[in-house]
Amino acid sequence: LVRSRCEGFPPIQDGILKKVEQIGTWTKEIDRLTVQIQALFNRSAGDRISLRPLESRLQTLTGFHWLWTGDLERGKRHLTKALEECQERRDSALATECLHGLCLLTIRTGDEDLLGHYGEDMERSCEGDQLNRSIALRMKGVAMARKGSIEEGRKNLSLSLEILEDLRNLGQRYSSLSAMVESSMGKIALDSE
Repeated sequence: LVRSRCEGFPPIQDGILKKVEQIGTWTKEIDRLTVQIQALFNRSAGDRISLRPLESRLQTLTGFHWLWTGDLERGKRHLTKALEECQERRDSALATECLHGLCLLTIRTGDEDLLGHYGEDMERSCEGDQLNRSIALRMKGVAMARKGSIEEGRKNLSLSLEILEDLRNLGQRYSSLSAMVESSMGKIALDSE
């Protein structure tokens, strides 16, 4: 059984997740590397415009790192800044990742309105990427159910599971994400009885 420490981000296929679980993650080492990479950006004599996509990627990864370690405000600052920069450059792929992180943050803080908003934005930005659409539908479903729209929430969660099943049939297994969607459906069932 694979234990998930990543709260669904990044969406990792089962085989890779098992390897990561065996290797382990060292938070202090990630902190040290993040500081070193940021220092390289700051010292870079290159064209600042060409570095912006890389800086946005670093902001995003740093934001997720802070969310994962529990520093929600710091994570939110990094993700929000990266999202603004991505939207300016029309980088929808990275914007989708930022929105995913902000959705996870709002699940933890219980802000259903913001969760629904970020979920809608994420679905629009994923541009046909079925994995990200599944994640966006999960976020929207959770938000709807928490706000009392139980049937709409279930519908979105069911669509999310269908997409994950389709991906599974194509050889892409995301068991941890499927388990999270199923858990959300179970929580709705318990809360609505």
